[in-house]
Amino acid sequence: MGVYFLAQCQAVIDCLQLIQNDLPYHKWLIRMNAQILLF
Repeated sequence: MGVYFLAQCQAVIDCLQLIQNDLPYHKWLIRMNAQILLF
């Protein structure tokens, strides 16, 4: 589970770096990934 969590975190970081200029999607991505990680 820890490895999966770390992989998800790295994926989120990579995505955020790619979409820095798109703030609405940026916030949506964080929200969706938070839900995935918590549930």
